[in-house]
Amino acid sequence: MYDAPFYRGSAKLQDMVSPLMGGDSGIGRAVAILFAREGANVAMIYLKDEELDAEVTKQGIEAEGRKCLLIASDVSRQKFCKKAVERTVKEFGALDVLVNNAAFQVHTSRFEDLTAEHFDETLKPTFMVISTWRWPPPGK
Repeated sequence: MYDAPFYRGSAKLQDMVSPLMGGDSGIGRAVAILFAREGANVAMIYLKDEELDAEVTKQGIEAEGRKCLLIASDVSRQKFCKKAVERTVKEFGALDVLVNNAAFQVHTSRFEDLTAEHFDETLKPTFMVISTWRWPPPGK
């Protein structure tokens, strides 16, 4: 029920633009579709391996009458984050509400089993996205 069929939008995000990292499935998909229901256009950044899931989410956004820009990118790499921001601004002319739902996690029962590489993979996407986000966005 990621599309929350009983929820009625009220234009809280009307004509805003939301770059959404990790919106291809799960919580990210629900956020993307409900942002569209509130009136936002969505630039969804996802990993190339998640193309099919991204297309399903795009269909849900468009079913709400909004636009969706799909950007296959690795947000743990700063140059890709910058390109995603540039494409979003070029397509929609703005950046209004950033949603950073991109994530990597390792399931383990013992904290000691986590390595420095695990922490890097977990935290790097968050810091790369934040370091790329500019306020005010270009053109504002």
